[in-house]
Amino acid sequence: MPLSSSPSSSRTPSIFKEWNVDWMMVFLALSLVFSGLLAIYSSEGVGLHHTDHLFRQCCAFAIGAALAFGLVVVPYQVFQSYYWWSYLFSALCLVFVLFTGTVFRGTKGWFMFGPFRLQASEVARPLFLLSFASYLDRKIQWENFRALVPPLAIMCVPTGLLLLQPDLSGAIVYVPIVVGMLYLCGARALHLISLGVMTAIILGVPLTSTYLELAMENDSLTSWQKLVGSVLSGGWQTLAALAAVSFVILSVAWFLKKMKIQMPRFLLASALGTVFLGAAGAAIVQHHIKNYQRERLVTFVSPSIDPLGSGYQVRQSKIAIGSGRVLGKGFTQATQVRLGFLPAFHTDFIFSVIAEEFGFLGALIVMGFYLLLVWRGFDIAANARDKFGSLMASGIAIMFAFYGFINIGMTLGLTPVVGIPLPLVSYGGSGLVSHLFAVGLLMSIHRHRYVL
Repeated sequence: MPLSSSPSSSRTPSIFKEWNVDWMMVFLALSLVFSGLLAIYSSEGVGLHHTDHLFRQCCAFAIGAALAFGLVVVPYQVFQSYYWWSYLFSALCLVFVLFTGTVFRGTKGWFMFGPFRLQASEVARPLFLLSFASYLDRKIQWENFRALVPPLAIMCVPTGLLLLQPDLSGAIVYVPIVVGMLYLCGARALHLISLGVMTAIILGVPLTSTYLELAMENDSLTSWQKLVGSVLSGGWQTLAALAAVSFVILSVAWFLKKMKIQMPRFLLASALGTVFLGAAGAAIVQHHIKNYQRERLVTFVSPSIDPLGSGYQVRQSKIAIGSGRVLGKGFTQATQVRLGFLPAFHTDFIFSVIAEEFGFLGALIVMGFYLLLVWRGFDIAANARDKFGSLMASGIAIMFAFYGFINIGMTLGLTPVVGIPLPLVSYGGSGLVSHLFAVGLLMSIHRHRYVL
């Protein structure tokens, strides 16, 4: 919002403007956190440690709320001058945790401080967002596809380190944040779509291999499908297929040149790069991504391929949500949780608990809170004082939108189960503090439209 040119605007802002708190953002954040605490409390009778879960979540909320309040007071522009330090610190967190971290749930991504755990990815993500927004604020030219290479290289460092943990869900969230911020910064939609196609091919190779591997165990493949599965499984068959595809691409380029049709070198390099990255992606997934993580992705396409494994969670989640009907079974009456059918009910599938206890109406209210939170984030971005604040607010809004869409979608079987929590609601102290940090940044951007 531009400052007024009247004489009064040059004097110290009024108390109202000095403490211009975004009360809607406060209400939405508190409502979502309170919903999560209720869901965690309602399931405390299941297992031995859920009272401890509630206490830890309350402690994390107190820390996150204090941090958010501190960010409201501090002008967000102070982070702009230290964007490379923020990026370096976020990368070092992900590097150090690979050597000194603790393995928890199959992922080496946690620092231990006595009885408390700190997830490195939750520290790295908001710092990356700050540094990436500051980097894009300094970049103006987006004429060609090559302009996307530096920002994508910046993104590949944290995502690659996260895949080494391996933390697939933590790595995935960087993609929509970076692509969305690039688009809002002025990158061409055609270039981003081309990038999306290349990414789909690169990811499609290892996922297809996993799907065929699971189907082969059930002996439900044709001879051609078994041949494709053996080609994608690695070894000399994969190298031969890689060489054959590369030969075809080069032959097409040679033929077009003879026909006086010049194929751009960058396009040729992109095609070859996509093929090789697809093969490299297959190797990375085979060696660094857990089998259950790959199976979660492919069972989204065909849940019946592994009904007692990766498809079990989705089926039980649908039963829990459907049994809640309109008004729900009542607080602490979630039978799918108390009978032990619904796994990860306080983390990935906490929305299923809310839907079972409070029904369609309660689930609709929680989704409404998320929609308002995302809308408020984009509204703050549209009215930010500068480009840096606008990009940062947009990135945070995109993050909340992606997290909410994927998590709620996977409880309904509409998106793959990739282990993404529900922000401000799911159990996890590191995640709660990180998301409250993001809320504090949004409130700081809103407040400092008025404060010099």
